Amino acid sequence: MARIPENLIDRAMQTDMLSILQYFNVAPDPNDRKRYKTLDKSNHIKIENDVWVDFNQPGRPGKKNAGGRGPISLFQHLAAVDFTTAVHDLAGTPLPHPSKEFLTQRKRAHDLNAPKFFPPRLNRSVLPAALDWLVSVRGIQPNFVNRMIAAGKIIPAQSKSLGPVICFPMTSPTGEIVGAEVILLTPPSGMKNKQVWGGAAAKSSGRFALESGKNGPNVLVESAVDGLSYFQMYESDRQFQVLSIAGRPSLPLAWVEPGRSLICATDADAAGDELYMKIAEHHPLRARETPPTGKDWNDHLKNQKIPMG
Repeated sequence: MARIPENLIDRAMQTDMLSILQYFNVAPDPNDRKRYKTLDKSNHIKIENDVWVDFNQPGRPGKKNAGGRGPISLFQHLAAVDFTTAVHDLAGTPLPHPSKEFLTQRKRAHDLNAPKFFPPRLNRSVLPAALDWLVSVRGIQPNFVNRMIAAGKIIPAQSKSLGPVICFPMTSPTGEIVGAEVILLTPPSGMKNKQVWGGAAAKSSGRFALESGKNGPNVLVESAVDGLSYFQMYESDRQFQVLSIAGRPSLPLAWVEPGRSLICATDADAAGDELYMKIAEHHPLRARETPPTGKDWNDHLKNQKIPMG
C-alpha cells in the first residue's frame, strides 16, 4: 500500500471538527454544551479537547462506544470510510466553515449550560505580592498597575485551592465576567504552569480586553500580560482594542466586530506563527504585527527599560 504523503495528513488534520459535524448534519445538542446529535439520534457525539465519543454507536471490541481523537478519525466514523479515504477527502476539498446558524446554536447551548462563574474579589493582603510580580518580574509601571486595579482589569485575590493569585477578568460581549486568566503567585507543589483558567464559559465567549479608542482595530495578543504590556506602550499613540486570545486558535464569533479590522500580534516564535496561520484561515486579517524585540510584547516592554515611577 502506498504511503500517504505527510502534507496531506497535515492538511486533513487542520479541518475544523465542527465543519465535519455540520457536513454530516450532526447539530449542537441544545441540552448539552459539549454534545451534538442527528435528528434521528443515530449519532450523539461529545467533543472535548479534540477527543470525541459517539454514545449511540458501538465501539471496537472491548469498547462500549465509538470514539477517537481529531478530525480524521471523526470523518472516518461518520463517513464509514478508511483512514486513507478520509485523509484524501479532507485534504482534497476543504469543508465549508461552520455556518453562522450552527455557531449560534452551539453558543446558545454553551450559554444555557455553562457553569456559573463567580468573579474574584479584590483581596488587599495580596496587593503587595501582586504588585511586586507585575512590576519587578513583568516590568509594568506601578502607576499603570494601580490604574488597572482601579478599573477592575487586574484583581489580586485569594483562592481557597490555589492561594494568592492575580486574576485578569474575561468578559462576555455584554460585559458580564465569565472567567479569568489567572496567575498563581505561589504555585502548589507539583504544578508546572503558573497560568491557569477560571470559568468554563471563558474559553467559548470571554475575552480580556483593553480599549484605547473605538475607531481602531482589534489587536490579538496571546495573554493578558501581553495585552497589558501592549496597552501601556501604545495607548497614547493610537486607537485600538487589545484582546487576549489566551492561546486559542479560533475566535468567538462575537469578537469579529463590524467596523473593526483584526491585527494578529501573536508571539514572534514558532507557536505564535502557528496561531497566526490558524486564525488567518478563518478570519480576514489587516496585518500581522510582531514585537520589535524579544519573543512577546512583555519582553519588548521590559527591553524599553522604562524608569519605574
